[in-house]
Amino acid sequence: MHNRALPFFCQSFIVHRKPFAWAAFLSLTILLSGCDQAVPPQQGASPSKQQTSQNAASPKSENRVVAPQTKDTMVLEIPAPWSVAVLKTENGALLAGLSHTDSYLQLWSMTAEREVTAIVKGNTGFHPDAVRWVDWDQDGAINELLVTAEGEKKIEVWRYQGNTLQKINALPTEDPPQSLIIADLDQDGRPDLISGPYEGTRVTVLWQQPELSVQPQFLAAGQDPTYPKVVDWNNDGLLDIVWSDWQSDSVRWAKNLGQREFKIDVLLTQTGSRPRETTVGDINGDGYADL
Repeated sequence: MHNRALPFFCQSFIVHRKPFAWAAFLSLTILLSGCDQAVPPQQGASPSKQQTSQNAASPKSENRVVAPQTKDTMVLEIPAPWSVAVLKTENGALLAGLSHTDSYLQLWSMTAEREVTAIVKGNTGFHPDAVRWVDWDQDGAINELLVTAEGEKKIEVWRYQGNTLQKINALPTEDPPQSLIIADLDQDGRPDLISGPYEGTRVTVLWQQPELSVQPQFLAAGQDPTYPKVVDWNNDGLLDIVWSDWQSDSVRWAKNLGQREFKIDVLLTQTGSRPRETTVGDINGDGYADL
């Protein structure tokens, strides 16, 4: 779930999974702000929605913008929307969504009046998992998108310009990338990439180079560190990386030492819950991040 650069009228995205088998047709619910009680549509509440779900394989139902269930919710239907990203624009917002099962990237535009229009679609590598907006070429315009193609062990670089969508590069990752975080870890002004694997024992860091290539670095982890987070864990002014090892039942901290070096410590072991994902933030207001 991507929370950066949310437009003023878009509060959050909810992946609304219908009660079918894995990889069934899923829908994306937009929860709009400006309401006291904005509730996503209930399963089976709308006959037209049910009908669209049953016809999920039909091209006519792909990328359909379903009429708002209430004045504060809207549903965009796309097969298996594993990830969405929102970019605020002068006239509203651009929405990017991935179809995990059908392997494509879809863009919509949303006006300040909450009108949504499908713009363009591009075929990605097999099983895309995460999408993020970024100014990858650092020309001052946030018009590139990064897509993790788990099935091909690559992070794809797409450019949206003039209502066209073009894949301009594919960055190899060695491990199948599932999650994706963009942060300037070495404070050189360039966006670096942090990715957790679909399965494996390493967290991948891709340092952006001046010519827009990347230099990979692998951080040793337990089994399946799928969803790393970036945070200044020890308040030293450098961004660190924290993640949970799902199958190893542990949580680790990669302390940023500067100069692209890390020291890895174990924060928790034997949690008893096989932690899938962590969240970090200052819960008690003491100025230090909590887990």
